[in-house]
Amino acid sequence: MDLAEVKKQRIEKKEIDDAYARLQEYKKGKSSLEKRIVNAEEWWKQNHWERFASDSTNPNDTKPVSAWLFNSLINKHADFMDNYPCPAILPREESDEEAAKILSEVVPVILEQNDFEKTYSLCSWDKPKTGTAIYGVFWNRDKENGLGDVDIEVQDIMNIYWEPGIRDIQESREIFTTSLVDIDILKQLYPHAQEEIKGTGELIHSEYIHEDTIDTSKKVQVIDWYYKRRMPLKNSGVRNVLHYCKFIPGVVLYASENDKELMHKGWYDHGKYPFIFDRLFPTEGTPCGFGYIDICKNTQEQIDRLNQAIVKNAVMGASPRYFMRGDGSVNEKEFTDWKRPIVHVNGNLGADSIRPIDVPNMSDIYVSVLNSKIQELRETSGNNEAS
Repeated sequence: MDLAEVKKQRIEKKEIDDAYARLQEYKKGKSSLEKRIVNAEEWWKQNHWERFASDSTNPNDTKPVSAWLFNSLINKHADFMDNYPCPAILPREESDEEAAKILSEVVPVILEQNDFEKTYSLCSWDKPKTGTAIYGVFWNRDKENGLGDVDIEVQDIMNIYWEPGIRDIQESREIFTTSLVDIDILKQLYPHAQEEIKGTGELIHSEYIHEDTIDTSKKVQVIDWYYKRRMPLKNSGVRNVLHYCKFIPGVVLYASENDKELMHKGWYDHGKYPFIFDRLFPTEGTPCGFGYIDICKNTQEQIDRLNQAIVKNAVMGASPRYFMRGDGSVNEKEFTDWKRPIVHVNGNLGADSIRPIDVPNMSDIYVSVLNSKIQELRETSGNNEAS
């Protein structure tokens, strides 16, 4: 590439620096959603006792976890899988009938080659948990020995960023996705940038509460940037052209606008972002929705707190405690050792030397309240016998 061609390049360090700054703004705008997603994942893993906002109970108390909400979610996943979608390609007009027949034969093959049932299953976990499943539909140029074919993947909602305030993802000014890649692998893929690829510093990414320790010292953050340009048409109209750029902070790895073949054509002919947001319960002002955990977690919390109170009362009743006078004649060590058949006393054992602490009996009404809460959760989530 000569100097004249280099000067024509439209995506250089300044452009990706500006894009990186917008990415940081998008992440701030997504912070409330990310907190809700992390919280939902903790509820799914039944770690919600640690997530209760205000827990004034004794830290030594048992923290029972019932799986009513968990059971509702796995039943929802089973419902989704029972209704696994099949492609139905219909013609829009009479002249499309032949194309519709061809697509009806081709699309199922593409789905089978992509193991779409597995992708659909993973998204069917995200959808009831967080309210949003995201499919990524990409063109993979390396498939079929270089011929290329469609890739259908699950997109983690924590690693995708869009313009705050939009409802349709296609209305976003741009979309960013982030990933961590091993430095040595990235250098092999982009040898022209070997000297500039270094360990990542500041990260633009969001994390769940992992149980594993993840080492990022030998990784670099790679950002995929999708954006649209408005290109003039010959008839004085305009059309949206989708472009794509892969970069690490400060370094352009690839940009379709710098590619002679794609400079005017764009990354994909359809001009749309390759992401499909599948929402469960939609909300205004965002392409994401909310799920069954958001609806049912308060009831599940009440069930677990009632369980805690009932279990605590039962343990107290089964573990007798006693009042003992300071000048009592009972050998306390022997008295508290249930293995000793004889307890020694000094002098006469007075009736008021030691007496049991009365534990109040819990009324049956509390068990009835617990059962009603369980039924409420089942009805709210549509997980009763009738459904």
